[in-house]
Amino acid sequence: MSSPGGQLCRHLRSRGSECREKQNECDNCHQALLTECPEVPEHYSELSEISLLLNASRSQYEEVLQVLRSHTEHTLRWAENVTRKHAWVTHISNSTAPPHVFSLVKLVPGSKGGSRTDTVVEVSVLDSPVLSLSVPAELELPDPAFIQYIAKEALLAYQNSLANALHLCQGGLAHPRSHDG
Repeated sequence: MSSPGGQLCRHLRSRGSECREKQNECDNCHQALLTECPEVPEHYSELSEISLLLNASRSQYEEVLQVLRSHTEHTLRWAENVTRKHAWVTHISNSTAPPHVFSLVKLVPGSKGGSRTDTVVEVSVLDSPVLSLSVPAELELPDPAFIQYIAKEALLAYQNSLANALHLCQGGLAHPRSHDG
């Protein structure tokens, strides 16, 4: 009994002469092509080079696009952080400011049984609601550091209240989604 592989080999051997004839026809046709169109091999070579350049360009484009996407996402995060940090300035410039930046509403000097405690100060910054601050006992009323402390803390509280209010009004800033494509 002969194996299927043996039949294939016999079949190919019997067709070997046909293959040689076809190869001769191909060679003759190829020679005719080169005689009548001598620029074909040059064009084929140029086409191969163009194909390689196109693939390299496509690869470089994808790399540049990825860098651009990354830079855009980074820039959007930076802009969101700057907006969150400095939005209070825009709010101030858009509102009608009262005649005084700081208005002292109430001052309760701290003392308890002869010992000094923190001083409670209520202050309003621009159009803000009254802010209650606690000034450390070591800062005394005549000391310039006392008012500097109040101004600094009141401004920080004002900035935070505006940032929170703006964040709630805007519903938070949307984060960009990366698009793969």
